Amino acid sequence: MGVLKLNLPADAERGLARLAAQAGSSAEIMASEAVERFVAEELATIEGIERALDDMRHGRVIAHERVSKEVDGLLDRSEIDR
Repeated sequence: MGVLKLNLPADAERGLARLAAQAGSSAEIMASEAVERFVAEELATIEGIERALDDMRHGRVIAHERVSKEVDGLLDRSEIDR
């Protein structure tokens, strides 16, 4: 595990200490877990964007107008079923 030094605003440091105390943990563990979640979420977002761009480059897309018509048709049918 690597070591990273962070400079936090005083309010964030106090809040982190408060959360850690309430959770029965340490501020270091809480910060480490928060950074780990943030990195995982950001990487997942980037990977999703990269997949979408690849789909666009290879023509694996559906025109917005077509999707809108299909959704409108589904909504119209669901209102009839009520």
